[in-house]
Amino acid sequence: MSDIGMIEDTARRTIADGLTTQALDASEQGAWAGALWERLENQGLTRPAAIAEGGAGEGLEIEAAVLRAAAGAALPLPLAETAIASWMLGQHGLDVPTGPLTVASFAPHETLTVEADRVSGRLEGVAWGRNAAAIVAVASGNLVLLDRESAAISVGANLASEPRDTLVFSKAPPLAIGGTADAEALLCRCAAVRALQLAEAAGRVLEIAVEYAGQRKQFGKPIGGFQAIQHQLATAASEVASARVAAQQAYLALAARRNIFFACAIAKARANDAAGAVARIGHQVHGAIGFTREYPLHRYTRRIQSWRGEYGASAYWNRRLGELMLGAKERSLWSIVVSGI
Repeated sequence: MSDIGMIEDTARRTIADGLTTQALDASEQGAWAGALWERLENQGLTRPAAIAEGGAGEGLEIEAAVLRAAAGAALPLPLAETAIASWMLGQHGLDVPTGPLTVASFAPHETLTVEADRVSGRLEGVAWGRNAAAIVAVASGNLVLLDRESAAISVGANLASEPRDTLVFSKAPPLAIGGTADAEALLCRCAAVRALQLAEAAGRVLEIAVEYAGQRKQFGKPIGGFQAIQHQLATAASEVASARVAAQQAYLALAARRNIFFACAIAKARANDAAGAVARIGHQVHGAIGFTREYPLHRYTRRIQSWRGEYGASAYWNRRLGELMLGAKERSLWSIVVSGI
């Protein structure tokens, strides 16, 4: 097993040991899985890039491995958000504080401003905002690190009952201010992470559906023996494969620092559509039992439906890709597809 494989396996075992059904249910009622977070933090898994010894490329590879493990377990903790925030702070030479971190949505309507070294404005849909020690955002064109305690918080949640809160800052002193930040580049970074999570959640839905189809019997034989079910599962498998490849390409682009927008846009659009299709097929194969709280399928399909709209829905990224290609008048469509832009 490679070093990356060992790290992913360690993350999976650590999460499996600490994430019980009771803990999952409690998290949906707003409970914070503090003991599991502390265990992950002690193993360095909340800052996966810090484990790397071989530079940015290896750091991203380790991050992807840890986030695959988290998404595959429906982990109710901001592991992805903390990894993104740590990376962004590192890129700006800022110290990374301890504890869980999160990031803004980097949506165009966000209007944080800095005046006399004080930050004011409103952030909506902040993942795990109430639990994060600090939030990474962009204010007046600069990267800022904001203290959760300095915000007025209105709690909210997505379809998967993960915290998505509104934070309002009024002349709040930032914990740190970095250099000029490109909000669109940060959005691409977040989109790549959500694409990876979507692909892994879709893969888990496929695994659950295949297992169920092999066990559930109808007319004296497993439903997986019926051609219609086989076709559905084959379709789901192709969707999972395409989402995983697209997410991998986004991470490779980030590591190489080229074609980042192009690769991340494709990854998020493809993962959005693929995971949505797999979630639909998963429920079709299961029938009524797939909608019950006691059965695990919903933990993944609800996350899929929530994550699809975060950091850019398919329509947003497809439109941006179309604009990008139409603007490259000197290039053929085929040359853009095969080499990026």
